Amino acid sequence: MSVPWRLRSYQERQYVIKTLRFYSIFFLSLFVMYQIVTGFFARPYTLDSPGMSPAIEQGDLFIIGPLPWWLQGKDRNMPKRGEIVLFESPGKDKVSAGKFIFEPFIRFITLQQWGGFRSAKRKQGMPDLLMKRVIALPGDWVKIDHNQIYVRPRGSRYFISEFEASTQIYEVKQDDAALGWKNITAFSSEFPAFQLAKEQVFVVGDNRGHMNDSRTFGPISLGQIKGRVLSLYWPPKKMGTIEKKHQLEMQEKEED
Repeated sequence: MSVPWRLRSYQERQYVIKTLRFYSIFFLSLFVMYQIVTGFFARPYTLDSPGMSPAIEQGDLFIIGPLPWWLQGKDRNMPKRGEIVLFESPGKDKVSAGKFIFEPFIRFITLQQWGGFRSAKRKQGMPDLLMKRVIALPGDWVKIDHNQIYVRPRGSRYFISEFEASTQIYEVKQDDAALGWKNITAFSSEFPAFQLAKEQVFVVGDNRGHMNDSRTFGPISLGQIKGRVLSLYWPPKKMGTIEKKHQLEMQEKEED
C-alpha cells in the first residue's frame, strides 16, 4: 500500500523529485537531439504509394537528407536532374497551433510513423508530402512526345531524352494507356514544349501510370522541396543508395 505524498518523509519526497527531474531532462535532451538530427542531417521515411517503383517500392524504408528552412529554395541547394526529392504537395494547408506544437513530439515518440494530426490536404485525399524524381531544372524546356519526356537544358539548342539529361541511372514503368488521348487531358501522352520559370522544377514518378506529379499539377517551386533521398535501409537486401540498388538489379538481369 503506497503512502500518501503528504505523509512521506522529506528525504523520500526529495528522492522522487530528483528522479522525475532526471528523467525529464533526459527525455527532453533526447527530443532536442532527435529534432536536430532529423531536421539537419537524416530523417527516416517510408513510401506509402507505388509511384516511384521500380526504384523505391511501396513500403520501402529509406533515409531523407532534410533541408533546413533557411536553405529551402536557395540556388546553392539546387537538386540535380535525376535526383529523387521529397516535397510539399501542391495546395494550401492551414497549420493549427496544436499541430505546430505537438506534432514534433508525437513523431518523436512514434519514430516518425504517426503525426497525430490529419491535415486539410489529407482529409481531401492529398498527402502532405510527395516523392518524385527531378526531370528538369529552372530555365529548362520540357516536352512529352508519345509518353517520352524530353528536356532541353538551359542554354542548349536541342532536346534530349530525360535519361541523357539525368545525372542518375534509372528505369521507368511505362504505361501506354494514355497513348492516343487528346492533348487537352491531363493524362495525355503528348504535351507541347514549355519553359520552366525561375525557381521551378519538373518532377515525375518512375511509375508513369501514376499521374500525381508535374504532368497533372505542373512544376513545383524550389521552396517546396524538403529533402533528398540519401539511401535505402529496409529491406536489408536493398540497403544502400538508389544507384547501388539499380546497379545490382542490372547485374542480376545480365546474369540471367
